[in-house]
Amino acid sequence: TEMRSETHKMKSSVGPLLLLSLVAFVSVTLARSVFTFTDVLAAATADFNQKSQETKAFGPPKMGALRSMSMFEPGDGSVMIKSITFTLKETVCPKSEDYLKEECVFKENGSLKKCSSTATVLKSQPGEAASLTVSCQEVTDPEERKVQALHLISLHGTPKIYSQTKKYVSMWTKSI
Repeated sequence: TEMRSETHKMKSSVGPLLLLSLVAFVSVTLARSVFTFTDVLAAATADFNQKSQETKAFGPPKMGALRSMSMFEPGDGSVMIKSITFTLKETVCPKSEDYLKEECVFKENGSLKKCSSTATVLKSQPGEAASLTVSCQEVTDPEERKVQALHLISLHGTPKIYSQTKKYVSMWTKSI
């Protein structure tokens, strides 16, 4: 009977542990499967590179690429609409290459795009966009290019981050 008692204790403690493990697994899976604003940016960048007439790949700056973000759930809540505005910069790589590769640095005096994108995400499939639109315009005005460059540091409030990026932005605006 003592052996049965120990076996019974083990069985009764396994149930809650399995349930807890299942809840943790489902939570992690659901958390990873939500289409984020960063996912919208990545999808929009890939879409732009695939469909544009540009010969070089474009990528978002490492910091400050997302300029604005909004989310809207119309009607019955079965869809979520995520909209962003962002900046893309021309790289030295052909658009057939992955702009994320280390050697795909931004082209000096390269093209600068001001873009917007809207992703429609179905609640039944929250990990992917059901539809995506992307629209980009060339930034040609020298003053606006400087404003775009300054925007890269305006999103980073701390003086430490500012001092680290100030040199980069200063060099970048001089090359415009």
